[in-house]
Amino acid sequence: MYGKRTNQRDTTPWKGMPSGLKRVAILMVPLALVGCADLLDVSLPGNVTESDLGPSNAETLALSIQGNLEYAWSQYSEVAAHHSDEYDQRSGNRQTKRHGLRLFDPSFQFYIEGNWTPLHTTYQEHIEFAERIEGFSAEEVPNKAELLATIKAYGPWPLIALAEGMCGSPVDGGDVLGASALFTLAEQEFTEALAAASAAGLTRFETMARVGRARARIGLEDFQGAIADAAMVPEGFEFLVTRDANPGRRQNATFDRLGEDAGARRGNVTKNYHNVEWKGMPDPRIQVNFTGELSFDFVTEHVALANKHRSFDEDMLLASWEEAQMFIADASAQSGDLDRAREILNEFHERAGIPPVTVEDIPTGDDVIRHVIQERNREFFAESGHRMFDHNRWRGTKFEIPFLGEPGSAWPDGVDVHGERFGDTTCFPVPRNEGAITERIP
Repeated sequence: MYGKRTNQRDTTPWKGMPSGLKRVAILMVPLALVGCADLLDVSLPGNVTESDLGPSNAETLALSIQGNLEYAWSQYSEVAAHHSDEYDQRSGNRQTKRHGLRLFDPSFQFYIEGNWTPLHTTYQEHIEFAERIEGFSAEEVPNKAELLATIKAYGPWPLIALAEGMCGSPVDGGDVLGASALFTLAEQEFTEALAAASAAGLTRFETMARVGRARARIGLEDFQGAIADAAMVPEGFEFLVTRDANPGRRQNATFDRLGEDAGARRGNVTKNYHNVEWKGMPDPRIQVNFTGELSFDFVTEHVALANKHRSFDEDMLLASWEEAQMFIADASAQSGDLDRAREILNEFHERAGIPPVTVEDIPTGDDVIRHVIQERNREFFAESGHRMFDHNRWRGTKFEIPFLGEPGSAWPDGVDVHGERFGDTTCFPVPRNEGAITERIP
């Protein structure tokens, strides 16, 4: 069985003590207090000093950026999937219900603390820590090049989430930047990451940064630049954010909140994804499990995703060859190279073991773009915020994807299975103390 919380820690200090020892422990507390000469005579450690972040801790600084990004990316991937049309809310918890119903506003602390803050923390600290390590000598930090490459490779990824999913964002305490400015900054920083990884001989980080830059260039509609980067990603490449079963930051957030675990049935795979087919054949890339258990609303049956996010310790996608191929198909379709786009789309079908996609299936440029959108949804279902970006990037165009609660969605009348009304949030708003932007800035 997946997801049983057998590793959860009880922080009660006398957990597991025989009852007699518990009473003794409790009785000792007032005795210990009475014995204190001065209850206020307490020595507390001071703040972290400059010397604590010296050369001896350079590796710790680099690893902290990796850990921060992995946590932030896991959190963003989950909230983006739940906000899109991939999951619908089945929770009795009001905060989680607001999350799934798109009832976000600039003061929604559940979102600010869980998503906005981790992304910004990662981004700001990667700048500070890189500058600090650059100030150390090679004699003090022999692996300085490798540590800088690590920080610079992980550091720009929050900009992708901010550009694709947020309405806008400041990055340095200044003005709120729109998607174009954020993608431009991401492109610049991934370029720096490529140079740092190349200098350090870290090929995997170099390739990961190349996927990131291609993704930024798709956002900038630099289609030839995106193709050039994506074409250099070797087949089979995959870069994951690591997860494990330890409670808290290290867990797979999508399983934690939307998986099969008894404490995590707060969302269901939306009904229009229950039987995904192509030409009458089931598409194996989206598989659901009717668990037979109640969702967290204690009314409806829980429908979990069966082929990914199956445990707390399942790693999560950050960058891959498949994404690079989809970027090429996307860019080719939008720049008029329909044959190349169709070829790549058909290769996705071949790997999935479903019937081919032909010219007759998608004869026009618009048809090809629509199929790219559909194919990305199937290939990267509930992964890396891809669906969220397609919702936002095509908003107001002929390729618009309705959010749940909107006409054309699985819940077209504006109310969910419980009769609750969906909100109107599309992009994630800028928190009130940052500018309170609620409409997406291009």
